[in-house]
Amino acid sequence: MVGTQDKKNTPIILLHGWPSTIWEFHKSIPLLSEAGYTVVAPSLPGHGFTEGPRVPGVSPTVLAGVYHKLMIRLGYSNYIVHGGDWGAIIGAVMTYVYPDHVIGLHNTMNHIHMGWRQILQVAVGSMFPKLVYTTLQEERFINLYLRWRPECGESSPSSTFRQ
Repeated sequence: MVGTQDKKNTPIILLHGWPSTIWEFHKSIPLLSEAGYTVVAPSLPGHGFTEGPRVPGVSPTVLAGVYHKLMIRLGYSNYIVHGGDWGAIIGAVMTYVYPDHVIGLHNTMNHIHMGWRQILQVAVGSMFPKLVYTTLQEERFINLYLRWRPECGESSPSSTFRQ
């Protein structure tokens, strides 16, 4: 956490994407802090020097809950979310699931704006895919994943790049 812990300052949580780390914010953090924001920049599990999750199923929905609880435990009941790539997805979920707490969303992946049906599909589908996705949807996703994976490594917010 950077900046004063003065509760008058607006807190902002910065969520990076894959395959990035919080280093992508190293120039922005001091500027935001000087502007009066309290900056919280957690690392996604399995990125940089962080350990990956020990249990399966750590989805954007789960991480949205984790980061919301982090902000509450730090004493910030209202906060701004910034996200890029996976962070944008997690931030969008936070906005929809915790609308009384997220006072602003800025993301660098603007096609993440989803309606309530898509949010519900992502939330339920990340935990119980057989209840939400049809065989055709699964087949399309797997084909896309297999084309994308060799170029990008793992495509999960909680995986690390394998060299």
